[in-house]
Amino acid sequence: MARGRRKAQVSSGILAAVVFVAIYLLINLVSVGTAQYVYSIGLVSYNSYYSGINALTSLSFAAAVFAYLVFYKRKKLGRIADELKFGRRHFGLGSIAFGLVLFLAILALEAVTALYSSETGTQINTNIGVLLAGATLWVYLFTAFVAPVCEELMFRGFLVPRIGIVMSAVIFGAGHIGYMSTSYVPGLVVQAASSIVIVLAIAAALFRLRNPYLAFSILIIGILFISGYLGIEVVSALIFGLMAGYVFKKTNSLYPSVIAHVLVNSIAVIGFVYGVGGGA
Repeated sequence: MARGRRKAQVSSGILAAVVFVAIYLLINLVSVGTAQYVYSIGLVSYNSYYSGINALTSLSFAAAVFAYLVFYKRKKLGRIADELKFGRRHFGLGSIAFGLVLFLAILALEAVTALYSSETGTQINTNIGVLLAGATLWVYLFTAFVAPVCEELMFRGFLVPRIGIVMSAVIFGAGHIGYMSTSYVPGLVVQAASSIVIVLAIAAALFRLRNPYLAFSILIIGILFISGYLGIEVVSALIFGLMAGYVFKKTNSLYPSVIAHVLVNSIAVIGFVYGVGGGA
């Protein structure tokens, strides 16, 4: 009886995952396809098109979450905010405090990265210049304030309760491969980190077989860490995802990770505008 119930849970989980991915891909395909068509007939410049693609990708995260919950799960809009821990009752001074602490933790991580760079002579050079080159004011504002909310709704509010902190952070990190960093983490560090993470993932899979995503997470982690060298954005995003996921679970609120993410992206945009550097 218990085995049958567990099998049904795994099956429904896999089906839900397939449906959600299909919804996201459909929304992203339609929006990006429309942007490509508009660019192909010469209505927008390349810089506007490139900025639009990045904006539409971020918006697709939030759109897919709401479309899935409304049309597949048949949930009312008024209840979705509470389910994502983004309602009024989830906001307070504690949320602000945790958000600032998480932001300071990210700054400390960047300081360690900068120290590593200066001590080893490794150039830490992100791709934010390519992403924001020739951007207009709306792109800066979107990158700083809108994109973080869309990403947090998807990766923390929606994914963490369903597939766990580790898996959501892995997917979040994998998404940053598109940044194509020009700086890479030495292979020895990657191999050491991969060994630890994969052992933990396998252990989690052995003790939590009810979660159908954990075996898949082992595969993704292996690809990310063992395939070679990872861009600094991928590693930073993975670590941010782990910390933000933990804070989300600890506080039962999405606001701390949103606040931290907005501050991180805002610092990156300001750094780019004034030529200081930094990465989103």
